[in-house]
Amino acid sequence: MECRSPNIEEENDCVLDDTESRSTPSEELEEEEDGAVDDDDYVCDDRRDLIFNVASYIKKERSLWTALRGSLPEKVALMMNHPISRVVKVLNQGRADVDDFGQGLIRNNIYRMYQRGEQTSIMSVLTVVKSNKDIGFSGSDIYLRMILLSMGFKEKWNKELKCDVLKENMEITLQRSNFLCAFTSLKKQGSSFVYLGDTSFYSQGHAPNEYSEDSDEEIQENVVLHAGGEKGFIEGAECVLESSKASITAERFNKWIKEKLLPKLKEPSIIIMDNSSIHNFPMPKKPSNTWSKDALRDFLSAHNVSFHPESTYQVLLHLSLTIVVKERYEVDDIIQTAGHQVLRLPPFHCHYNPIGLVWRDCKRYYESVRETRCEDNSNMEKWKEALQQVTVEKWKNFVMYTEKIIEEDWHQELQFDAEQKIVKIEIPQPDDEICPDPSKPTSSSLNRR
Repeated sequence: MECRSPNIEEENDCVLDDTESRSTPSEELEEEEDGAVDDDDYVCDDRRDLIFNVASYIKKERSLWTALRGSLPEKVALMMNHPISRVVKVLNQGRADVDDFGQGLIRNNIYRMYQRGEQTSIMSVLTVVKSNKDIGFSGSDIYLRMILLSMGFKEKWNKELKCDVLKENMEITLQRSNFLCAFTSLKKQGSSFVYLGDTSFYSQGHAPNEYSEDSDEEIQENVVLHAGGEKGFIEGAECVLESSKASITAERFNKWIKEKLLPKLKEPSIIIMDNSSIHNFPMPKKPSNTWSKDALRDFLSAHNVSFHPESTYQVLLHLSLTIVVKERYEVDDIIQTAGHQVLRLPPFHCHYNPIGLVWRDCKRYYESVRETRCEDNSNMEKWKEALQQVTVEKWKNFVMYTEKIIEEDWHQELQFDAEQKIVKIEIPQPDDEICPDPSKPTSSSLNRR
């Protein structure tokens, strides 16, 4: 995704020379007011992160700081062969490192603003978000707008306020209400909850958006699957895949659930997971025009639908598509067969899963002790240390913190309902499910984490 940067006059040459007349970053910012936006002023997310990482690297390496001439933006521009104005723009906008859990906190702040009847323009939300230290957001309104759009919010013009205000996708609102109701009910019944999730870490080299002097360094990303609850991590349930996240298929995930997680659960539990596509592999699949003629015949026979033996492909496909197939998912069948239940998070609500806080704690420890270059498995051992330092007491605190957020959100839902607030909503299509089963995922357009 790319975004438009503020107007700052572009320089023709990024190479800084003593013989050339150079403007300082402050002078360039003064010129910004009268400048025009150039098409080259777009800076992609990865490039923006790289600018920040190079700046951080220069500040740490004193020898490099001394060797390069000029201010910090000039040093970064020289190293990256970038226009100075572009570097100044990015550094002045601030960095927006917000993980899934932080995005959840941003969403909660917006809900609180709704509740208080406050204006929810981008600038109003930016002020509130920056004042929340738990989020740690230091970016500009441009970054915040990008984050909010990725979270399912959109801006709509408000005639009374005469400005754009943030509105949430109605399907997300319905899914959240349904989840809160189901979770609260199960909690009152004394159900045991197991929270599962995945994350990744680098056991070798730097992340792709991090600066490194060695362009040929070996990079090894590892993906972790794990689960836990109030009693800590489920012992023996960890699974580490030495590959990219793209390699976590539904087949591998289901195998991990069946062979490593479920055998370790000692009591019937409610397993909470997100709406990732690997969690939502359908069973059986719905018929489509990619099916063979024999597959369509088998499908019709399985559903006791009669058809002529000489029926054409188009006739068989039409008959198959008229059959209403109840949505089921492989992982649901596996979990329910073992005596447990599935409860899926609403889209963009990772802050309802305390394992997000656990991953934060693990990565903070791991990044403080890991080596970017190691020829043995020492970093893998350090990752195990990172998991071990998340004690049962920490898990309890993370779960309590998350459940408090869920409880507050549920009370807010009840308050809105009691006040009978009239909300203008988009009417769903006839085929849409108004109050879906909380164990089911949302439409594919919302299967984002």
